[in-house]
Amino acid sequence: MDLDRQIRPLDREVGDLVEQVRTTPPPANPREADALGLFLDRHQDEPIALIGFDGEQLPVSPEVRQVLAHAALALRDGHAVSVLSIAEHLTLRQAAALLGLDRAALLELVADGELPVGPDGRLALSDLVAHHERRRVAHLAHLEELARERLKQAS
Repeated sequence: MDLDRQIRPLDREVGDLVEQVRTTPPPANPREADALGLFLDRHQDEPIALIGFDGEQLPVSPEVRQVLAHAALALRDGHAVSVLSIAEHLTLRQAAALLGLDRAALLELVADGELPVGPDGRLALSDLVAHHERRRVAHLAHLEELARERLKQAS
């Protein structure tokens, strides 16, 4: 099987998943992004707002704050930033692509009750993100346990 045939199905799955992509190149002066990141860190437990030069204020939601924080870190490190627009409810194929699973593995998670499916047969993006985070935390805990066991064996 040639590489082109291996890549194309993934391109279609990801293409179906992503509705819009906006990319910003890294800034000429990363200090501005660093200042924004530091500001967001200092004020992470309190409301913040954008204020225009005319004095107009716009409250910033926690979700927008999180996007700004991730973008500021990447820009500070000299990376371009892409923001992907993804639908709130995904088909099984789109959900599998997002989680990096094949459709059969996703169906197993649904059958085991780990991921709820809506009456329209779609999965909520919030459920997929929560599942991914649970898997990430469990994986890190497992790695920490393996490291502790390795240290015990070494001593």
